[in-house]
Amino acid sequence: MNNLVYIDLETTGFQPGKNQIIQIGAYRPDTGDEFECKIQCDPDRCTPKTMAFLNLDIEAWNKTASTLPEAWDLFRAWAGKHRDCTPAGHNFARFDLAFLEATFPLFDHDETQWISKKTPFDTLIIANYLWPDMRHTLGDLLEKFGLTNPNPHDALFDVKANAKLGDKLIEIRDTLSAGL
Repeated sequence: MNNLVYIDLETTGFQPGKNQIIQIGAYRPDTGDEFECKIQCDPDRCTPKTMAFLNLDIEAWNKTASTLPEAWDLFRAWAGKHRDCTPAGHNFARFDLAFLEATFPLFDHDETQWISKKTPFDTLIIANYLWPDMRHTLGDLLEKFGLTNPNPHDALFDVKANAKLGDKLIEIRDTLSAGL
């Protein structure tokens, strides 16, 4: 399946609006085009527990990270080049898209409207359908197919690993379709 753009976010928690996006990764496998941006953490929203889980030092992170408006401008410019694509991700429909919509005005810009208006290719939803009795974390699914992610919870590494998983799921779909 061509024209997929995998998008992944790293956040300080699981609640859009309350928690903060701290990294955006995006990858278009058919062209190799990629995007990665770290976003400065608000110390009130970046708990030590979260930062330890993500293996991040908040002061070091913030020294090299963009402000939220800078990150939005960078992502919007990158996304604008990929309007012909379908958004993809792991739990994209319920998690990443919700955070993007709570944080950025997706509907206000031609460059990013496609992200929220197109039906996403979501590897979590597909895996839930194919294997209802197994865990569906990205790590578990990568392991199932003998794939690796050298740096989990880094948005750019996660999107590239998820793109490999997506290729496997597309192969399964094509095999099933051929048998009908």
